[in-house]
Amino acid sequence: MARRRNAGLPGLDYAVLQGNDLPFAGPFDLVYAANVFHHVPPGSREETLGVLRRALSPEGRLLLFEHNPWNPFTRRAVARCPLDQGAALLSSSLARRLLAREGFRDIRIRYLLFFPAPLRFLLFLEPGLARLPLGAQYLASAASGWADRRVTPPPGQGTPP
Repeated sequence: MARRRNAGLPGLDYAVLQGNDLPFAGPFDLVYAANVFHHVPPGSREETLGVLRRALSPEGRLLLFEHNPWNPFTRRAVARCPLDQGAALLSSSLARRLLAREGFRDIRIRYLLFFPAPLRFLLFLEPGLARLPLGAQYLASAASGWADRRVTPPPGQGTPP
């Protein structure tokens, strides 16, 4: 669907991650994963984060958007969505722990999507609510950690070409 929708945009390429082999050569300054990790089996999440971290440049960041399981409306929407059947939501606190275990640094959590469409006139309040863990989704932003002098990237990874 994304390939069809963006067919006219030059320089875009799409691929599905098969196992933990990235279909693109890195390093990248930004890796973006939107509502993906609740579909990754819980026992594979750390390994998948490690793959994404190794694909980042020393100054690179991972942006991880996920559904917030602490929001009852999110849990209800996920329970009713056929695409999410069998998915295991992960809390922001679990995401933070997994990111830290994999060596990410400067981990920041921000909550989003507090108001449904009928209340969109309240959207101006969202930036002030970003620390309140009740938004429908959250953003976990994390630095690769390779720029930290105490951390060395694996050979051929995390360094500019």
